[in-house]
Amino acid sequence: MRNFVFFIKRIIKEVFFLIPKNDGFQEFHHFPFNHNVPLPNVAPFVMAQCCELLESIKVNYRITDGTILGLYRQGTFIPHDNDIDVDALDFHSIDLLHEGMKRHGMRLGRKVIYKKQLQQLVYYNEDQVVFDIVFWHSEGNKIYNYSERGYERIQEKQFFENLTYIEYKGRNYPMPSNIEKWLDMRFGQDWRIPKTYKRDWKEECGDIKKIN
Repeated sequence: MRNFVFFIKRIIKEVFFLIPKNDGFQEFHHFPFNHNVPLPNVAPFVMAQCCELLESIKVNYRITDGTILGLYRQGTFIPHDNDIDVDALDFHSIDLLHEGMKRHGMRLGRKVIYKKQLQQLVYYNEDQVVFDIVFWHSEGNKIYNYSERGYERIQEKQFFENLTYIEYKGRNYPMPSNIEKWLDMRFGQDWRIPKTYKRDWKEECGDIKKIN
């Protein structure tokens, strides 16, 4: 019965997602579990598997946000982090990505479109590992993302060029260029000091601002 109710709610949300909104923002969000809990122990394996898929279909991607903060600062995930964060730049073969994720047992939990451009896909699997892909769109020397209603994210494109790499559990992952300057921009200059709590990520995101 519980699975049936979840299925019906998902269908309803998918239908509402398809209805055009006046502000151009379309959001599907539906998870069968509390996704605001720390990542399970299998998360490194899932990250490796999903990133191998991204590379196989030629996604220009980098590990980002709280995931790269933890890997760079302390060599592992932040204990209270609840997802794996990835950025993708100017990628449009979405059906190819989605089919690959399905083959790896990943299911879509969130999808955001803004003004007909894909902004975010968040996947999860049966182990409750959440893999979050934010899609950036370049314009000149800037990149833009609109995955949160009423907000705009802007970064310098230079941080997505000539990516450097970090090793984690025997595998190399791409990370933002000039990583410490990027971390200063993204988290503020106190990023080297670990926090023991998790709050709204927008409060410590240096590249986000409200829009009308």
